[in-house]
Amino acid sequence: MFHAQGVTTDKTWNCAFIFHGIAFGMLPILIPLYFIENLKGSILDFGSMSAIATLINILTSVYAGRLPETYRRVKPFILISFLLSSVFLFGLSRTSNIYLFQILYILLGISNSIYGPSTLIFMAETYQKADWSRLLAWHSLLVGLSNTLGLAICSLFVSSLGYGMLLSICSPLVLASFLVGLIVINDPPIYVERWMSRVSRTVDDVASFSYWLGSKRRPGEFGLKSTINMGLFGLGTLAFIMATSSAFSSLPIFLSNTIFMTPSTIFAIYFVRSFIGSISYVVIGKLMGEKGMENAVKVASIARAVLVLLFISVAFSPLLAPIITFLLLSTLEVSWSLYSIGSSTVIMDYATEGSTGYYDALSNLGNVVGALLSGAIPAIFSFNLLFILASALFLTGFFIFWKASSQS
Repeated sequence: MFHAQGVTTDKTWNCAFIFHGIAFGMLPILIPLYFIENLKGSILDFGSMSAIATLINILTSVYAGRLPETYRRVKPFILISFLLSSVFLFGLSRTSNIYLFQILYILLGISNSIYGPSTLIFMAETYQKADWSRLLAWHSLLVGLSNTLGLAICSLFVSSLGYGMLLSICSPLVLASFLVGLIVINDPPIYVERWMSRVSRTVDDVASFSYWLGSKRRPGEFGLKSTINMGLFGLGTLAFIMATSSAFSSLPIFLSNTIFMTPSTIFAIYFVRSFIGSISYVVIGKLMGEKGMENAVKVASIARAVLVLLFISVAFSPLLAPIITFLLLSTLEVSWSLYSIGSSTVIMDYATEGSTGYYDALSNLGNVVGALLSGAIPAIFSFNLLFILASALFLTGFFIFWKASSQS
């Protein structure tokens, strides 16, 4: 395969994401509980806030996906994202007004959505394609361990410090990532590695087809490299993220208000789950090959379809609820590792130039609908119905992913 000049094996740039990871490891659990307990908001208010924030992020993601390849720069956009996120987190920790909190939360979502596409392009253009899956695994491990550390801080100090104080330390953490990023992040020297990957795949396909013609094999027997219908892949992403958001956005509230777990228990469960999930990135990155990455999203979808239904049993076993919840969340986190590395690799390899933001936009759209469902269904019906619906959506994602690869 052809390779871009200037590819590297240096990974020190990952350090810029450590403090950001600690803060954003705390926020998914901290913000719902802070919103309900400290600000006295309702679960429907929280679901609506999350949905609006993510809906706005759809347009942001599309635009953010074009920026790095339009300007051939990634560092400015990663740093801007970190700096703005720090500012909005500071505002969140200082306000007691629900409406202002909701506005700041929406702005936080916009600012945080900027760095994702730039980071993905940065990795794709700085490293050779053969290193992509291992690089994603390493980066995901580091971020995952950072998330785990954030959850550990919450688990250890939530009783003594409270939700408000924990939220107040998130802003300086993200600001620290901005300062580290100024030093360790450097723009790729040249933006051709993804183009080379597409050229290499086309050359391999022509060579395989020529070999088939010469050997007179039956159709279907020649060794064409697989391709992905990226339109269908995007729809599968939409269904998968919609299911994830609907099942897990309000799960801390379910554990607190329905199962009556203590805050320290909830944070402890999420802490251990996050640690297991982080380690799983390394295992998956080593075991899964290039073709395996394309199948990973299907395996993750079918596994989650089954696992999410088992949350219905938690309410029937109060004494065993923490153990059951821990086992389910840990296994679900491993399935997320499969999906995360698999989908990122597919997008890096098959997405056309300037289109990476569209997949973030579809993920955000899934988050919008999922957040609305996560708030509305428990408020109107029950959490059990929410888990059933999420399972059905995961199954839908599986069949779409399967169709996307079968049409190659």
